[in-house]
Amino acid sequence: MCKKSIAILVALLLIQVSSNATFAATHSEEETARILKVKADVARRGIGEKAKVKIKLQNKTEVTGYVYETSDSNFIVADAKTDAKTTIAYSEVKQLKGKGLSLVAKIGIAVAIAAGVIVTVVVHADKSLQDSLEGR
Repeated sequence: MCKKSIAILVALLLIQVSSNATFAATHSEEETARILKVKADVARRGIGEKAKVKIKLQNKTEVTGYVYETSDSNFIVADAKTDAKTTIAYSEVKQLKGKGLSLVAKIGIAVAIAAGVIVTVVVHADKSLQDSLEGR
């Protein structure tokens, strides 16, 4: 009976260890994907004073400035006023925002403008049609 209990206990421990390894691998893949996304976002913004960013780090601090330099594992943000430089590892970034509107905001504005133009055209066409039917 004791040998059977030990065998069951060992089997359960092996199952637990293998499931933890699977979770760790999945978590690592998600982290790698997040880091690659941050790298691509930084690269897309470019380098120089026009590449303004506001970064929230994993430790809840914020860094603002412009992208001064990039490398394979980190990038440098320079404060526009003091020119102080902060080196940030891609893995430390929680959120990266740039100057200007987000893509969603730009799409929303474009849709609103298009709707306004359509409404204006429809109202004008309706008025013209009514005028022509009345014989003006």
